[in-house]
Amino acid sequence: MTRHLRAGLMIAASRIFAQVAQFVVFLLAAALMGPADFGIFALVSAWAYIMGALAGSGWAEYVMQWHEPGDAVPRRVLGMSAISGATMALIVAILTLAMPLITRDPVVIPLMLLFAVTILLGAVANTLAGVLNRQERLTTAALALIAAELAGLVVSVGLLLAGYGVFALAWGRIVFTGTWMVTGFVTSRMSPDFRLQRDEVRPVLAYVSRIIVVRLLMNLRLYSATLVIGIFLGAAEAGWFRAGSASRALWARS
Repeated sequence: MTRHLRAGLMIAASRIFAQVAQFVVFLLAAALMGPADFGIFALVSAWAYIMGALAGSGWAEYVMQWHEPGDAVPRRVLGMSAISGATMALIVAILTLAMPLITRDPVVIPLMLLFAVTILLGAVANTLAGVLNRQERLTTAALALIAAELAGLVVSVGLLLAGYGVFALAWGRIVFTGTWMVTGFVTSRMSPDFRLQRDEVRPVLAYVSRIIVVRLLMNLRLYSATLVIGIFLGAAEAGWFRAGSASRALWARS
C-alpha cells in the first residue's frame, strides 16, 4: 500500500468516525435530555458553528497553498487565526449581555460562553490541520482528528450519563477542539507568530475572505432551518429537527 493511499484511507476513516461519534452523542443526548433541552443546545451550537465559520475559515487553506520555503508566513497565519478566533469568541461573550432580553432560560448564557471557547480553539486547531497537510503528514492529521473525536466522545457520554445535560455536550466540544489543537501543536512543532507584517496581512485577508463567504453560505444552509424552527416553533421542535437531521446526514454519508 502506497503512502498516499494509506493517508487517503486514514482521512476517510477519520471522517466516518467523526460522523458516527457525533451521531452517538446526539442520539444519547436526545434520549436523556429531552427535545426541549436538546433544542436549546441545537440553537446555541448552530449560532456557534456559524460564528466559528467566520473565525476559522480560510487560514488552513492559505497555509496549504503556501509553497515558499520556510515557516515564517505559516506561523504568522497561525497567529492571525488565533487573533480571529479570540476576536469572535469575545464578540460571542459580549452578545451574552443581550440574552436576558431574548430568553430567561438560565443555561443559555453559560452555554454560549462555553461555545465561545470552542470558537477560539477550533480556529487554531483547523489551521494546524492545514499545517500538517502542508507538511504532507496526512496520516498524522487524520489520527489527530480521531484522537480528538474519541476524547470528545468519552467526555460527552460520561457527563451525559452523570446528568450534566446540555453542558455535557459543550464540554465534550471543548475537549474535542482542545485535544485537536494540542495534538496539532505537538505533531506539527509549529508555534504562532504574532509579529504580523503589513505587506503580508492584506493578501492573506483577501484570500481568507473569499473562503469565509463560501463557508458562511454553507453553514447558513445547514443551520438556518434549525434557527428558523427554533425561533418560530420553539426549542423542542428545533431539537427534534436537529436530531433527525443528524441521523439523515449519517446515513447519507454511509
